[in-house]
Amino acid sequence: MITHKFFHLEMRMLEYWPEFLALYTINLINLMSPGAGCALVARNSMAYSRKSGLFTAFGIVSSSFIHKAYALLGFGLIISQTPVLLMTIKYIGCAYLLYLGVMCFINSMKKNGQSAFSVGDIQNSGKDIPRKQSFRMGFFTDLLNPMASVAFLSIVSATVNPATPLKVQAFYGLCLISTSLIWYSLLAYFFSNECFQVFFEKSSRWVEGFSGSVFIWFGIKMAT
Repeated sequence: MITHKFFHLEMRMLEYWPEFLALYTINLINLMSPGAGCALVARNSMAYSRKSGLFTAFGIVSSSFIHKAYALLGFGLIISQTPVLLMTIKYIGCAYLLYLGVMCFINSMKKNGQSAFSVGDIQNSGKDIPRKQSFRMGFFTDLLNPMASVAFLSIVSATVNPATPLKVQAFYGLCLISTSLIWYSLLAYFFSNECFQVFFEKSSRWVEGFSGSVFIWFGIKMAT
């Protein structure tokens, strides 16, 4: 009996394999496309530490879990079809990205290495920031980007059959979240490498200025 149930379950999963493969492939391309999240993880990993980059990644993935959950449950459709709500969230997200950009430019003009991001949060030299602050930066950068949920909703609409059982869709979501965690963690490990740390120490003003430009560009792009 148990063997029969297992075989039946396996056959059901094989039935949804083409659907999952299409969803996973398109989402992976979207995930690996350069964005504000990637820029933030890279910047925090170089400017502070691997730990800071990882917790920034955890914040982004936690927000991504929320986006994917309500997109799969249909709430993303409500947001995308409610112009006032969509615009409100979008402009808050734009303001937050512009804030990050301005803070990077302030950092680039500082001579003593004290990070503008650390003001009011820590009293150390600015070499590192608390885990909760790194997490918060990543979380709100992704959460306040309604286009992330709209993009995922578009991907789901194009690849997933509405008749697909919710349990199977939950499995899809779990795989996508796991992939996001692996991807952003790899970015944190890559950019926290010693060679990047040395590069940042020598070129911190240029890197901060470039990071600020990237955040401001994404903020303006989101608004327009």
